[in-house]
Amino acid sequence: MAAISDMVPPRWFTQDFTARQPAAVAFVVDMLLGTDPAGYAGCGEAIAAMDLRPALGAIKAPTLVAVPEPESQLRFDIFLQGERETVFFDV
Repeated sequence: MAAISDMVPPRWFTQDFTARQPAAVAFVVDMLLGTDPAGYAGCGEAIAAMDLRPALGAIKAPTLVAVPEPESQLRFDIFLQGERETVFFDV
């Protein structure tokens, strides 16, 4: 997990959040470093296969749902900026 520990925080946190909450970011990095790589990969595969569209109506927080065009090769990078922000992708 050390191989990805430097590239994960910039994908999960904005620079502003990292500057304001370094302890929170360090906590997440420590948790990542203690994670079994096979388990991490398995979770990624499970999340990728989840269809959360039926639950969208129950979300009360401001939410962004991104849907690429069928033939698109778009790659999404999203930065969460606060505890009330939720993002779902339908790919």
